[in-house]
Amino acid sequence: MSWFSSTTEPPPHFQTPLPPASTDIPHFDDQLYAYLHNSPYTHHYDLPLSGDLVADVIWKLNSRLCAGAPSPDFVFGSPTIPSVLTREGEQVPLPEDDDQADNMDLDARVTLGPEYQESQRGRTCGRVFRKGEAVYRCRQCAVDETCVLCSTCFHAANHEGHETFFTLASGSAGCCDCNDPEAWKTDLMCKYHSHAYVPPGSPSMPQTETPLPPSLVESIRATVSTALDFIIDTLTDSPSKLSLPVSAAHAALSGADLPEACEMRATPASAAPRYYLALVLWNDEAHSFSEVIGQVQDALNVVSDDARMVAETVDFHGRQVLKVSPDVVELLRIARIISHIGLTVSMRSARETFREEVAGILIDWLRDVTKLLVGSQVIDGVRYESVDGVVRQMICDELFSPPRKFKRVLSQRLVDNPDAELSSTIRQADIAQLPVDESAERETKLRVDHMILSDIKMWKQARNALRGLFVKTMIVGGEESKKRMALRFGHSYLQIITNFLLHDREPELSVVSFSVQLFTVPSIGNYLATKTNLLLTMFSVMKAFYLSEVLPERFPLKNFSLATRNAQEWVCDRYPKLTCDSEAAKSKRYWQLFQEFRYLLMAHRHVGETESAFAESKGTLDAFLDLLRVWQSMHPQTRYTRQHIEYEQENWIQAFNLSLQLGKLLAMVAECIQSKPEPGNPCQEAIKTISVLDAWSAAEEKEEVTKVLRQQGHAAGVGVNMNQRVPSEDGFHTVEFIEGKPVRVPFFNVASQAVSFHHPLQWFLAYQIGSMLDAPWNFPNGRTILEHIFAGSSQQGADTKLVCRMMEGPLQTTVLLSQIRAGAWVRNGLTPRAQVTHYRSTIREHYDQDLFLLQAYLCLVGPDLWLNALLDRYDLAQWFKGDPRACALISGLEDAQIGFLAEDFLELLITLFGERSRINGLSPSLELRREIVHYLAVGGPYGITYSDLSSRLLERLVSSAQDVDQILEIVADFKYPEGTHDSGVYLLKSECWTEVDPWFWHYDKNQREQVEVHLKEKYKNHPGNWWVPKPPPIHNTATGFARLDLMVQSEVFIHIAFFAIWNTFFGLVQSTFVINEAVHILALALATEKQVDESNSGVYAFSLLVDQVAIAVPGSTKRLTLLQLLLEVLDPEHDDDDLKEPLRRIEWIVEQLGERGGATAAATLRTWKAGGGAKAEKSVAKAEVNVQKRLDAKAAAAARKAAIMAEFAQAQKKFSEENPFEVSDTEDGAPSHGNGASGQGEGWDIDDEDGDAAMEVIDTSGGVAERTQLWDFPSDTCIFCQEETADGTETYGILGFAQPSTVLRSAEVGHELVPSYLRADEEVGLYMSSCGHLMHLTCFHSYYASIRTRHETQDDRSQPENIDRNEFLCPLCKTLGNCFIPVLWTAKEERVVPIREPATVEEWWTAGLGDFATALIHGELGEEEEGEIHEKFSSVVTPHRRRDPPGGPPAAQDPSILYRRLTRTLIAALGPKPHDLHIEGMIEMRHAISYTVRCLEVIARDRSVEGSEAPITDHIPANSLTLLRVLSEGLLTCAAADLRNNSESETRLEERGQELVWSIFAGVMEGEVETVPLMPFLMMDGIDGLGEVLYGVEIMKGGAASFWEWTSVFYLREIVAALVNVVEAVGFRGMEIDAERGKGQVDEEWSAFFCDLGTLLNLEPGVIESVLARTGVAHLKWIVDTCVLGFMRQCVLLGWARAGLVFDDAGLPPGTLEAERLRRQLRLPTVDEICNSRTLRSESFLRRLIEGWCLQLHDLDPAYWACKGHPSLPRLAPDGSVTASPADSATAAAADRYVVPNSPLYVATCTVRVPRLIALPHRLEKLFEDSIRKVCKRCRTIPTDPALCLICGTFVCSQSYCCQEEDKGECHIHAGTCGGEVGIYFIVKKCVIYLMHNENGCFIHPPYLDAHGEVDVGLRRGRPQFLNHKRYDELNRTWLTHGIPSFVARKIESTYDVGGWMTL
Repeated sequence: MSWFSSTTEPPPHFQTPLPPASTDIPHFDDQLYAYLHNSPYTHHYDLPLSGDLVADVIWKLNSRLCAGAPSPDFVFGSPTIPSVLTREGEQVPLPEDDDQADNMDLDARVTLGPEYQESQRGRTCGRVFRKGEAVYRCRQCAVDETCVLCSTCFHAANHEGHETFFTLASGSAGCCDCNDPEAWKTDLMCKYHSHAYVPPGSPSMPQTETPLPPSLVESIRATVSTALDFIIDTLTDSPSKLSLPVSAAHAALSGADLPEACEMRATPASAAPRYYLALVLWNDEAHSFSEVIGQVQDALNVVSDDARMVAETVDFHGRQVLKVSPDVVELLRIARIISHIGLTVSMRSARETFREEVAGILIDWLRDVTKLLVGSQVIDGVRYESVDGVVRQMICDELFSPPRKFKRVLSQRLVDNPDAELSSTIRQADIAQLPVDESAERETKLRVDHMILSDIKMWKQARNALRGLFVKTMIVGGEESKKRMALRFGHSYLQIITNFLLHDREPELSVVSFSVQLFTVPSIGNYLATKTNLLLTMFSVMKAFYLSEVLPERFPLKNFSLATRNAQEWVCDRYPKLTCDSEAAKSKRYWQLFQEFRYLLMAHRHVGETESAFAESKGTLDAFLDLLRVWQSMHPQTRYTRQHIEYEQENWIQAFNLSLQLGKLLAMVAECIQSKPEPGNPCQEAIKTISVLDAWSAAEEKEEVTKVLRQQGHAAGVGVNMNQRVPSEDGFHTVEFIEGKPVRVPFFNVASQAVSFHHPLQWFLAYQIGSMLDAPWNFPNGRTILEHIFAGSSQQGADTKLVCRMMEGPLQTTVLLSQIRAGAWVRNGLTPRAQVTHYRSTIREHYDQDLFLLQAYLCLVGPDLWLNALLDRYDLAQWFKGDPRACALISGLEDAQIGFLAEDFLELLITLFGERSRINGLSPSLELRREIVHYLAVGGPYGITYSDLSSRLLERLVSSAQDVDQILEIVADFKYPEGTHDSGVYLLKSECWTEVDPWFWHYDKNQREQVEVHLKEKYKNHPGNWWVPKPPPIHNTATGFARLDLMVQSEVFIHIAFFAIWNTFFGLVQSTFVINEAVHILALALATEKQVDESNSGVYAFSLLVDQVAIAVPGSTKRLTLLQLLLEVLDPEHDDDDLKEPLRRIEWIVEQLGERGGATAAATLRTWKAGGGAKAEKSVAKAEVNVQKRLDAKAAAAARKAAIMAEFAQAQKKFSEENPFEVSDTEDGAPSHGNGASGQGEGWDIDDEDGDAAMEVIDTSGGVAERTQLWDFPSDTCIFCQEETADGTETYGILGFAQPSTVLRSAEVGHELVPSYLRADEEVGLYMSSCGHLMHLTCFHSYYASIRTRHETQDDRSQPENIDRNEFLCPLCKTLGNCFIPVLWTAKEERVVPIREPATVEEWWTAGLGDFATALIHGELGEEEEGEIHEKFSSVVTPHRRRDPPGGPPAAQDPSILYRRLTRTLIAALGPKPHDLHIEGMIEMRHAISYTVRCLEVIARDRSVEGSEAPITDHIPANSLTLLRVLSEGLLTCAAADLRNNSESETRLEERGQELVWSIFAGVMEGEVETVPLMPFLMMDGIDGLGEVLYGVEIMKGGAASFWEWTSVFYLREIVAALVNVVEAVGFRGMEIDAERGKGQVDEEWSAFFCDLGTLLNLEPGVIESVLARTGVAHLKWIVDTCVLGFMRQCVLLGWARAGLVFDDAGLPPGTLEAERLRRQLRLPTVDEICNSRTLRSESFLRRLIEGWCLQLHDLDPAYWACKGHPSLPRLAPDGSVTASPADSATAAAADRYVVPNSPLYVATCTVRVPRLIALPHRLEKLFEDSIRKVCKRCRTIPTDPALCLICGTFVCSQSYCCQEEDKGECHIHAGTCGGEVGIYFIVKKCVIYLMHNENGCFIHPPYLDAHGEVDVGLRRGRPQFLNHKRYDELNRTWLTHGIPSFVARKIESTYDVGGWMTL
């Protein structure tokens, strides 16, 4: 019994058969129903339901299901009746062993689900997508974007060459549409579902199927119908709203929660009846796991694990019963504690809660029962029909049947006779005796209706199961079931959507999401749209939902049925304007309504010849227009003028979101109307829209005018009649722009009255007009289309007043945009500018409709009235009369703001006159091409990315991405990304630049300027007027838009153009934009006029007006024509560089006007040209003056340059005098060369006699002489104080970073390495790096103090550094650091060593190495003179630079003090491990140097090019080399200081030397010496051991050849270690090898050496031979050569850093391989000279030496080396041959003899291969498919959000609560055992790389790119992704070079990060 239950009675006996049914009711099992109904009593309210009870319920359901079958095997395919819902064998339990569970692939454990069985052929797949599951879509195959495939069906069909998309399922009722005939354009030929696909081996002809036995059919029907009736009976009584009683006194529950009779009986234990209540905790998405756990612990007083179980169950199941008890007071106490933080808790009868849980089991069973059933089968030669198909159809039939209320029978029976025993028999007579339910008689609901409406009462798991049930029955069941379901869904739609909008606690689980499966089916969606009132219901719901904000009494949300009824019945011309500030408007749930509306319209559009859903008889269009009235002019805004807005609200966001949804609907509705017009009158719908809009406009105008008149001309604090304008009662007023020609236009002032961006009625009208332009037209009454639909009451043309009123919305919007851009609305805050941005981008389609209506406005009322209306609305009449100042005074705006308005006004004229694509009915494909060409032109030579281009294209044009791709292929060239951070771009082809118009209507000013720059560059070498516009002519005269050309033939237009030029050249306006716009519109008019001339009468109306209309010049009595003004402008006085291009274009305009302006214009032009002589002289004189000015400017510049150079020379001379030095040249006059040094520096001391030589030639005994050179230590300015560091007055150093590293791994013997195999002795190493920047020590302390201050003041920020780990960021380059490394020296003497003959270890031993080792071991070294070791260390230390001044820090006497911070940082970086603290931190520093050398060698190997002859130092960054030298010198300096200051240090150093030397030479030394047990020499890393020798023992020995001696010893050790590593890895760990590499080579000498080595290891007979047989000699050689090469490279680096050795390669022939070159430079023998049969088969020196090493390894674990090897190892046959691996039985026996070592015996060698991140698949889909089959090692489940560790390849749970430990996510937990402080994860479902370093992290782009060269973070675009190796290599290089910490720190530092990375 769970601790949640209230009883302790034992559970009853499960899985006992029920009695046979004993009812006369058809298709009903009364015994099953009674068992379910009485289950709360028989199981004693055991809540939560136990697993045994669930199994018992399922078993009884299955047993009743198959009751009519001959045997259970007939139904289930097994003699056992299932008691679980999972198919047997579908999934096996996960292994208990963590290592086996890690990365387990489920492919071998998961079979295909029932959706893919043969019985499903011919059916729709219907697989319900789990959240995060892969969903595929194919554009070529799908009917629309809602048609998707599951992964199995997608790969089971052929989509080669198609454009496919890959996304993640959101988990909201989506299912696979495979084999749905209405979802696909063609048969997909899915091998699981398509009838056309014939599986291999299937019979050629289908066989006839026999129906199932009637008894079985009856048992199936009875079981299904009984289960459904119980579900409905139970859920009908469940509450839809969850609440708690106020107090215990109010806990007497009513209705279904009233106690039943048996509950009122006294129990044996109590004389009083006990009524049990259940306290239930419900799921929500607002609280975290930790919050729930805390509240449950406090309320129930339970441990954390129990509370955690509750939280997990609530999250998965949806609710959890916390406690069952009759104590109401106690339950209320618990409930109040838990609900204190807002958690939802309910209390109701435990009986009903129990039944609800049982009902949930029944829903699960109905959904999944088909998984348990067999398909079509053959028994005794008879093929029976599919059982699962029959059950599925039976469920569908029963769902569409009316329910039966059996619960009332049982409840009534107990009421009538409370003392009777529980009876299970129900007969029809019992039902007849029930009271009549009048409400049930009024409306008959089917079972499916009850199920749908009960969705809101259910919990998470039950709701998901219900949707899955509908999919697996209705969708898979066939078209008829789907259609019936759609009708029932539409029948209950009002209540469904009401629950969703207002009451649903978890809207993402709502059954409303099932609509996508119904409404998107073309036949069903069309039927619902045309044959039902579903659209009217949607409109009424939307109307009531939004009007509840402004009319709450008429549309109350609390009584939403009344609100929707009023919405249908109450209609008015104009509703109150929405402010979009209500909770209803803020809710995003309304998107579901728009989405479903679009689904229906798409389905309606796909169906062919059918009646329109918006037919007149239906009233749908009237309801839709009424709905648009609700949103008309929503969110009105008024300009602030006197004070700034105090608080900027964000309700404009809701308004724009709503407009965004509206835009998608309006176009679809207009398209549907036009595709199915009313017979005989294609304009009827548009006329109806105009009628509605006119009524709204009249009402709006009346209210605004009344408001203005009531306020006496003042609104919003600013007078609207600033220029003495007062509206008349009709809403119009008089405007007289041209004297004597007044016109009446509507009254409005955008700057002072409320104005809105949102005009859906006008937008819809624009869509309607646009859709009619191609319709056939016969000019009724001589009217065009525009005149006809706008005629109104006019009998001849359009009704002018009607047009003006309706067009106010678009006109006001364009003026509002201009005013906001001009800064007139600045006091309204930043939101107006944000609205402008969104209006021109997010909902740009609406702006286009506004412009289209303004074009219609012009064509309807004529240019004079139209231009006057525009001038009036812009308040620019005075500006275009030549008085800009008066215009500013009237409008109250600044001069600059008026100038911006004038620019926008002229731009608007250009756009409206020149943009004709919509008017000419340009096809969508051509319009799309035009858009693409112009946006590609913006990118110019730099190109534009595909996503950027797609975001700028209009959605209505992009019918499919294929169209975009096809056009791009024609007009653009693709440039694939070359770098690691750029994206692929498209460049416009050269031949397409002729199509580019810089005045394209969708350009903004910046884009226009960019395009003009690109065009000028393009045509700079091509003479011609490329800038001349080429507007297309308007051929279709039926539309009425042909009158657009009349705009430029208006006298008002001539005045506008005149003063646009006058104000900029002769007035007060300084704007090149205005003059450019004026010139362009004149050129546009000429270009249009020329085309009119060619096609019509030959009259140049515009050119005549230019020369005929004389305009009064301001401030003068003179009158000029526009032509005369242009000639005035061409006066040479106007020679500004900015005006050159406009003047050149004006010249062209003047020439054109002279040609076609008539005789007067020609005469004017001749007169002007005749007077050009004087002007030419004037121009020449001015040109001479300009030339002289330029010469004077050049002379002044030359003088300034000379003065600067003289000043620089003086400073250089002064510097030379203050810093004297000499340069020593070689004999041929060339300066001496060194690494950055041309001579000795300042402030350092060298032990030279004369102190002048920078190089010394060392006399050697023969051959090429060694020479010395100086290497300068870094010295530059301090990056903090900018003072010099080389002056010697202050201590300085370089900034470094010491980090734990796990990059280096054990040697890779096989072709692949398990990444978790790390070196046992080197799981963590210390890597040192530096950015190379210098800083004074005092400056460093000051800087670090400032970091501490920042951490204290910004405690809520995630800091880029952790001061607890001494971290900081370099103030210059932001590289992460944690140590300050002092630089105490000026220069170091380097030895350039030539090549010498190699020497063996034995030769070095006899030459003195043996004597030294013997003396050291026996303590005879240094006995004669005390302090000799200190003297030797002091002799190798480089002299320091000049000492600090007197009174300086103590570091001057003891430099080790300066290294204290560094050494402590190194110790802390290694974590809580024991350390040898003698010479504090020195051992760590030496290990860090060695490990850094090894890492740098690997990095250099990764960077070097094969065959390169450059030394390794050329492949390593200079900063790293400098750091090595500084660390090496620092280590020696500190060691010498410690030996000098600490008398015990010499003793400890000598003891350590004895231990190390004995470990190396134990095999060749006599006697036994007691030393501390050390790690075997072969398990030490070679370069680490060599480093320990060079920094200790080698100095104690001394001598010029000491480096070569020790190198030769460790060289031999590397060879032996590599071979022993092969023996141990292949022979004892069973690692596989690259079989191809080991073939084709036989070498007896190598084989003999290898076998002899096995003898020295004391291996069992046959083991070494088996290893050799598996590996092969060739592979052995490759491993040894690779290890030796890496070791020699490391020796070169260590020799350079420690001994200052520079290896000369003089004397080597060109082309010498690197291995041979390094061997000669290091004076080592060849590998073949060592690996031969003679080396180990005699009592030679090398045999004894190597035998000592082998015995050390053997003695560490003798039992391990004495076993027979790994079980998989080939065995040695009796005849000596090697056999294959043993059979299974033999393998088991061998496994028994296999001994696991006590500790890992990984022999250390140089890294064979360069470590790399794991290999990723080429396609991202493959990685995703792998991720959903991998099991997490910790929680043993498939991660919901998997993250792939790129270091080791393990899948972990990303930011999942299941694997968290102390708020640490599994990514961070796993990194501790994999990458140390660093982690690199690919979060698959987010398609992002996560980099972590300790507590910080960051996201970066993935290495996957789509076909357009772009990343897709979050899989938002869903295109196929392909691995980009260059990007992945860059990530690998960052990891390999240990750059992850600095990268993460820079990312964190660049943003205000709030942390939380530890939870990932």
